[in-house]
Amino acid sequence: MASMKVLEDVGIIIRMKAALQLLADTGASVDLETGIARIPTSLIEEGIKKAPQEITLYSRDHRHDADLMGGKTYLHPTGGTIYVIDSGTGESRQATIADLEEMARVVDVLENIHLCAMITFPNDIPPEVRDIYAAEIMLRFSSKHLLAPPYNSRNLNYIIKLATTIVGDIRKLKKEPLISIVVSPDSPLQYSEEVVAMVIESAKIGIPISILPTPLAGGTSPVTLAGTLVQLNAEILAGNLLAQLTNPGTPVTYSPRPTPMDMSVGTPSYGAIEYGMMSAASVQLARHYGLPSDVGGFGTNSKMMDEQAAFEKALSGLLPALAGTSLLDGAGLLEADMASSLEQLVIDDEVSGMISRAVSGMDVGEETLALDVIRRVGPRGHFLKEEHTRRYLRREHFIPVLFDRNARQSWQKRGGKSVSVLAKERVTELLRRHEPAPLDKEIVTEFQLILANAMKELVH
Repeated sequence: MASMKVLEDVGIIIRMKAALQLLADTGASVDLETGIARIPTSLIEEGIKKAPQEITLYSRDHRHDADLMGGKTYLHPTGGTIYVIDSGTGESRQATIADLEEMARVVDVLENIHLCAMITFPNDIPPEVRDIYAAEIMLRFSSKHLLAPPYNSRNLNYIIKLATTIVGDIRKLKKEPLISIVVSPDSPLQYSEEVVAMVIESAKIGIPISILPTPLAGGTSPVTLAGTLVQLNAEILAGNLLAQLTNPGTPVTYSPRPTPMDMSVGTPSYGAIEYGMMSAASVQLARHYGLPSDVGGFGTNSKMMDEQAAFEKALSGLLPALAGTSLLDGAGLLEADMASSLEQLVIDDEVSGMISRAVSGMDVGEETLALDVIRRVGPRGHFLKEEHTRRYLRREHFIPVLFDRNARQSWQKRGGKSVSVLAKERVTELLRRHEPAPLDKEIVTEFQLILANAMKELVH
């Protein structure tokens, strides 16, 4: 109820007069001069009721469709970094189109990364259209569902055109959405005109919307974890209401990224334990409203693939996964969401597999209790040759591809390689052997026309 009181008493700024009028017409108290809308609890609750509880995010070939309320946690990459960690030098540098293409191909083949995102924005493209080019690359080189954060409503229309070109028409895109649109209110308690426009445009079509506030605890939200949750919850519920008033039944994902602020240096602490705690709590809020959740999970402030990155990602990923989140963000992320890494993608794929195994729990039944097998083997026997072992080994045990479990002598004979070296080798192998399913030539040609038109219209 605390979030409802915020929306009723404090209100939220909506920087679009048409949206303010829509709220006023349905019972909100609106000040057109300041842009503040004070929204009654009854109206927020009506918006929650209209949001669908069952959402499926579709992939191009349907092999990677994601049922968000089916009890499984799906991992996706981080979105929108500006740097990459160069595979050759290990140094951070600005991202290029070639980097993004390689990342799309690697994401496409990794088993435990289930959706794709616009991982990094290429700096060799004019800034006005980097989001459109990033979306085109991801749609062309990965068949998985795309989470797309457009810069503005004009660019949103180009991204929708790209997705529509693949599926055939806008009605098919609504029925089987190949993309979700990611929008971020400005914390504290403000929706810019462009963000409102993107919510409304996406809702009109019925494309899923991820509402992703990014409050910084102690900076743009209260320093207390509970206070930050109150604020972000109000921001998401207000955005959901705008979507449902525009088009009842619009799919909305509860997608906050609350981050503690390190007061000693003034930066967001993506690797802090509180990051995982607030993500887990956000999952519980989403479940309370019957909404699917997408929260930060593989965050780290580390600048490289080291021990800090390993334990920060594992802890911040496991907590919300155990809480039951629908989606987890952050695969490939380094440097507090400033940089992406191909090698980190494959490491996070492995960690995701382990987390998924933990979330699935233990199967306890007559077969898995294995009393008959224990009787048959008896004292001082072994179970290696048992058919029961062969049948259940891969069901019961996560088998790593990357992480080494050999004895030291065997590990040394294999080269004594670190995880980061093995990750680099695996990236090379994946890029060598995997070619994503190609789009039809007609679709690729249409993509080129869409990009050319975007460049002509938007770049000045």
